[in-house]
Amino acid sequence: MKYKLDITDSYQKFICLDNDIGIENYLSFDLENSTDDFEVTLENIAVNMSEDFWYLPIIKQNPQTILNKALNEIDLSDLSSILVVLIRKAKLIIKKQKNLYLKINDEENEYFHSVDSNFNIGDKYIWLAGKSADYFNKEVNLKIIFSGRLNFIFEESDILIQTIDFQDYITDHEVDIINRYQALIVKIKNRNIAQLDLNNISSNFLEYDFSKNYFNSSEKGNIAYKNYIA
Repeated sequence: MKYKLDITDSYQKFICLDNDIGIENYLSFDLENSTDDFEVTLENIAVNMSEDFWYLPIIKQNPQTILNKALNEIDLSDLSSILVVLIRKAKLIIKKQKNLYLKINDEENEYFHSVDSNFNIGDKYIWLAGKSADYFNKEVNLKIIFSGRLNFIFEESDILIQTIDFQDYITDHEVDIINRYQALIVKIKNRNIAQLDLNNISSNFLEYDFSKNYFNSSEKGNIAYKNYIA
């Protein structure tokens, strides 16, 4: 069963780029995408599920979801309750993309790609970081400025319960297996980053301190407070 969550106003809280138990997340995307919507594939991404605007759409669609059992183990009236799930594979659909800033690096090299255009007050950006799902031993930093909605799409079969309150449900040994397996898959792909059509343009927007000149950041997102002309 497939779910689609609108996380436009909660992506800062929903997506956990720093996995507390050591599972490495992976990113992949198509830079040749010609539409206004930009799609990122996220693998082994941790997300929060303890608030009703995240879990209620899932439960309403599928009362038998694995989330129900986990939710029964926490006090939903306690705002400090924690339910983190690991999504093995998800699609993040960023509607009405405006700008894209990318850095890919390993221990020796840095690669850049920027698509720069105007943006306006009220536009948002999302920053994503992790390992490349296409190129072995490469780290990815990706910032997308957009003006539309943000949808997170995944299958029931890709949900693993990770943490309920302060109890982890994935062991250190299992973390190691997941990380080794994912790294092996990328290595087997044997893709050469030299074949990726990058324009080698860096951008100051890759730096958080520079972005603060245009964006305010809160739990509701990174929201532009002044216009930008490229």
